[in-house]
Amino acid sequence: MNFLNFFIIKLLIKVRYANIFNIISNSEIIPELLQSRCNPKTIYEFVESYIKNPKLGKTQILNCNKILDEMKIDTSSTEKVANILNKSLN
Repeated sequence: MNFLNFFIIKLLIKVRYANIFNIISNSEIIPELLQSRCNPKTIYEFVESYIKNPKLGKTQILNCNKILDEMKIDTSSTEKVANILNKSLN
């Protein structure tokens, strides 16, 4: 995405994060290397930090799994939609 498009979207959309895990947790679980932060030096620094400290990756996976567990529902999506439609028709 070029800078102008990014700038326009940034003005229209008021979210702090782009990644769904980060949005849900309201914290940066997954590093977001967007626009000026997406460069070889920054990418290298993040990869190096994960290699030097494997605990970072494990924590990231645990946090993502926790969010996924919170998002799961006991019923199928089809059953959920059917229940919503049934309630709205009655």
